[in-house]
Amino acid sequence: SMLPTIGLFARKGIWFPLPSVEFGAGMVHLFDSKIWSGQTYVKLALHEGYHDLPLPSVAVRGGVSRMFGQKELDLSIMSFDATLSKHLGVGGTWGFDPYAGYGALVMVARSEVIDPTPHIDPLDPMFVSDRALNFVFKDQDDILRHRVFVGAKLQYYVFQLTLEAAFALAGSSRDDRAGSDECTFDSTTTACDSPDLAAAQRTFTISAGFDF
Repeated sequence: SMLPTIGLFARKGIWFPLPSVEFGAGMVHLFDSKIWSGQTYVKLALHEGYHDLPLPSVAVRGGVSRMFGQKELDLSIMSFDATLSKHLGVGGTWGFDPYAGYGALVMVARSEVIDPTPHIDPLDPMFVSDRALNFVFKDQDDILRHRVFVGAKLQYYVFQLTLEAAFALAGSSRDDRAGSDECTFDSTTTACDSPDLAAAQRTFTISAGFDF
């Protein structure tokens, strides 16, 4: 299924007595929802490449994303990736930068208080016991996902357009409960190990912006 989003980001390269360093931050909003995600990252160019030789640039990046607007779920995502890219000039006016890379995502999900009867007013004297039905899921182990991505950035003067396709591999993590074995069909996560059954995912991204 498609989940359209809109985002606003800013990034800035900073000179340090190190290879090229870039900081970035922004917000993403999921349409038709109250869900927002705040994101920040730092990118370190290990090798800037040579424009006149067929040698790519190499960069590593680490970032953190935090979800807001969902009161029943506390979700933070840490990302680490490495990218190979190559800058190509087109007609002395356009810039074309294809890239590809690998990344790892570490998802830290924690349950907040969940109301199983949101249609009932707990302040109504007829339903004073409704609050006793609220519950919290047990904390689970962090979830690790792997992904590969490929894309290209096209730039004219300060205007840029970026296209990217990403493929996240199927889940392989396991929520390991002490003294428990693998889940059976009628088991629950409180009594057994819970495997990550998330299927592989494909993501296509189009973004436009200004690059000063």
